[in-house]
Amino acid sequence: MPASGEFTWQLTGNVAINTLFSAAFPVFTAIYAIRGLKQGAIETASKSEARLAKKLDIDAETLYENYSPLILIGYPIFAVNLQPLGTLALLWSRTTGLIDHLSDQQLENALSTWSKFSQVYTWATGGICVAALGIWSRRRQQRRSKQVTKKMPLLGAPEISLLLFSAIFLPVVSQPIEVFP
Repeated sequence: MPASGEFTWQLTGNVAINTLFSAAFPVFTAIYAIRGLKQGAIETASKSEARLAKKLDIDAETLYENYSPLILIGYPIFAVNLQPLGTLALLWSRTTGLIDHLSDQQLENALSTWSKFSQVYTWATGGICVAALGIWSRRRQQRRSKQVTKKMPLLGAPEISLLLFSAIFLPVVSQPIEVFP
């Protein structure tokens, strides 16, 4: 029997928010990485970014380099949101009446499959994050080596973010992926 009322709306909201963030974070991180692969000068993508860069008295490339800590903050949130999503989706399906009955074996299979999928998805997203931070670190170091008049510091936001992200991502990488039993 489907539940109704405030609980269903809250559960629907939680499933929607977790799903949206879990899908959007890797996509935006990949876009950030692709933007770093562009050869030559980078221009701001929006008027608000242009205003922000002007207000901070920095160029667009430095502004984009300073976005790298967002990956450092977003990845743990992504991982925490992704893990319970399978259980939340099953609970939501049961609450709204989409699933009437699941045997214990079917429930175990669904949760096991979600666990494997979320582990692979977490690994893949972590790989995208490492690639994005590596691309921006390389780009910054190339720009640093070309400057002769005003030397940039050896480490900037992308390099420090990559170092700290490696510490966050190490426990994820140290767990073996068991996709096939």
